[in-house]
Amino acid sequence: MNSILGMYLVCEIKTKGKVDDMIVLNAFKNLSRNKGRSFLLILVVTLVMTAASVVLLFKGTTREWKESFKDSFGVEAGLQTDWEYAREHTVTVEKVHEDGSVETTSFFEPDPIEVKELEAYADSDLLQKAVLSGNVRFYSKDLKKVDLGENMVVLDGMSPEELCELYGVKSEDELHDYMSAKEIADIGSYRKDTTGMIYGYNDPSQAKEFADGRKKIKEGRFFEAKGEAVIGEELAKLNNIKPGDRIRVASGKRGEDGEYELTIVGIYSDLYAEANGADIWVGFSKNDLIVGYDTFKELEFGGKIPFMDEIRFFVKDPESVPAFEEELRQKGLQECYKLTYDLGAYNAIVEPVEKAEALAQKFGLIVLLAGGCVLIILTVINIRDRKYEIGVLRAIGMPRRKVALSLILEAVIVVLFSAALSVAAGRALMGVVLKLALPGDMTVPSTPAVSAGQVFALLSVAVALAFISGAISTVFVTRYEPMRLFRQAQ
Repeated sequence: MNSILGMYLVCEIKTKGKVDDMIVLNAFKNLSRNKGRSFLLILVVTLVMTAASVVLLFKGTTREWKESFKDSFGVEAGLQTDWEYAREHTVTVEKVHEDGSVETTSFFEPDPIEVKELEAYADSDLLQKAVLSGNVRFYSKDLKKVDLGENMVVLDGMSPEELCELYGVKSEDELHDYMSAKEIADIGSYRKDTTGMIYGYNDPSQAKEFADGRKKIKEGRFFEAKGEAVIGEELAKLNNIKPGDRIRVASGKRGEDGEYELTIVGIYSDLYAEANGADIWVGFSKNDLIVGYDTFKELEFGGKIPFMDEIRFFVKDPESVPAFEEELRQKGLQECYKLTYDLGAYNAIVEPVEKAEALAQKFGLIVLLAGGCVLIILTVINIRDRKYEIGVLRAIGMPRRKVALSLILEAVIVVLFSAALSVAAGRALMGVVLKLALPGDMTVPSTPAVSAGQVFALLSVAVALAFISGAISTVFVTRYEPMRLFRQAQ
């Protein structure tokens, strides 16, 4: 106590108005003088602020992870026939047989969506991206066709009479049991010598048969620029084609002239057909070509058909899905089609992270409350142990505000030191916390750098803790007079 009294007297005599500087120095010396008490305070505050640091870092990590997921994928959606609508809008056709019996057939045939319509649908601010594709029949005088075998019959260019013979019926009316009049007319609009199909994709990685590994580029590469195409291995061998060669293609429709030149940049093999050891026609035929969507549009062939199973939209977030569907209706999407989407894949990533984030917030709040209570108890005990010291300082004339300021400075020093330790401890614990909080099959994201916002939030916690400790100290200092403090300290 003599050292405390002497410190204050030296402060008053030698500094002449610079008492505040000595108060700061005295605060540091008090902390170093009472090492056990200071260590306990620093330990408690560090634990509390480490919990706050972990929560802040966890929120930052999960937020960046969710945003990255949304930016990369979004909610996958597609267009399909609305079968409830179809059931209510079926067309019924009655057929009278020779014996007088009546056969009733009901069917529903939606109007096809044109490629230009799909492009308009994909032009939306609500989408992360859109996977567009289409197909069209083509003819090429430069290519010999691969024989598809007796089991594969190409209907292109057949007349109604030839179709009747193929299906074993006597009239076109009976042929309608197998196909509509529109389909019959469409078949007849093609040339008989069509070579195959040209498929166009704006994202080749999204072509299902390549994405699931059934087909694979064997030589060369996928298309990257306009006018480039990839070709099947068997068709390339038959025509002695290698990457870099050029071929001419034309429309498969009757009466449509004009040719377009394509540069072959890749050759793909059909792993699925090879593995099954059979002459199978699945997906892309042996006589088909694959091009980029920009090339597909420039072909200007009639009869372009969207490859509906491949059309996919990636909406930015689940909340935007209804707005996107309403936008499609405004752009002319027919009622017989509906937007289908699957939130399963999206929620499989986002929901566990959001739950873990909420759990971390609750845990952090509990730790902060518990730590605040412990800090209050320790501060009260600390002030009571130092009543005699406070009484002496007040008795020799130190103003209440300077006594309180000295105690508050000690709390600030402890809190700031603990804040520095808590940032390092929080980053060290983040990896463990992420592994415990997230499902085991999810890749643990890397811990991001501490942002300015997180530092500000952590300092806010530090200020709050310092305020709690300082407020208690101030109450004790201003509440009692020196003589009363001496009597209670005895």
